[in-house]
Amino acid sequence: GSEAVFEKQSAQAIEEANPENDIIIIGIDAIADAVNSVANGGMTATILQDGQGQGASALETVVKVIKGESFEKAVNIPFILITKDNVADYQ
Repeated sequence: GSEAVFEKQSAQAIEEANPENDIIIIGIDAIADAVNSVANGGMTATILQDGQGQGASALETVVKVIKGESFEKAVNIPFILITKDNVADYQ
């Protein structure tokens, strides 16, 4: 989306400016361009909103409702911070 374009353009602009101090760029959604930018050192990090985990949790809740079982009314699906230390796991 538009945020991915912004992240990519920000990283390019900072690289071209060649600042003396490091600038931290963190995006959200962990699209392929952002993950590659983290791997290449353009972005510091990107945050993965675990859609697969969200879908699986929703499906588990639906099954419990259909079976008449108790279920959590709120489920926390943690975001995943992708940095140079773990980026290979997401490429």
